[in-house]
Amino acid sequence: MHIVHPQHVWSHSTVCRGRCATRRLQAASGRVTRAAGRESSVPSITEHDLSILRETASLSTSSAGLTQPHPNSACILVGPDGRRLASTYQRAAGAVSSEVQALRAVREGARGGVAYLNLESGDCHGDGAAVRALVDLGVSRVVVGLEHPLPHARGVAVRALRSAGIDVDVLSSSTPCAAEPTDVDDTIMQMLEANEALLHRAVLRRPLSILK
Repeated sequence: MHIVHPQHVWSHSTVCRGRCATRRLQAASGRVTRAAGRESSVPSITEHDLSILRETASLSTSSAGLTQPHPNSACILVGPDGRRLASTYQRAAGAVSSEVQALRAVREGARGGVAYLNLESGDCHGDGAAVRALVDLGVSRVVVGLEHPLPHARGVAVRALRSAGIDVDVLSSSTPCAAEPTDVDDTIMQMLEANEALLHRAVLRRPLSILK
């Protein structure tokens, strides 16, 4: 039996390890990675942003194996003064989203701050609660590590947040970054690895299984 690693399948579709492959992914998927109206020459993602995104990827896997069929998702909320206000993750399938948890944990003090997400907000419950929570928090910026890979959800939250007047930066190897290209690529790979099962399902239309 030939077992295909989901990242290799995804890379064949436009993602694999390495700088060239991640750039092909972004070019092929036609992703919009900057907030509307921002000049492409202005770095939108910093090394500090990448560091926190990597933290969200690690945090999101705290409940790995419990969230399926939903993704592993996490939210780190940073106040306008740079203080860490909340670090939340979806704990199980059907549980409250990390964005809503952040809203419940903070309530006040996040206005003008930044929300970091390893994965674009979804809408598992069909009520738009995750996006609404970010809007209610009053954050001025959202940094997304990975656009949602499922077609029906891809770009939906990003557009909704921008429509609400929030700057949104989506990480890709073509995003203007004030960071080393290798750091960008490493961060992208961590975003992909955090949701290996979701990417596998998005490409192959079947759940990720491990044969022992």
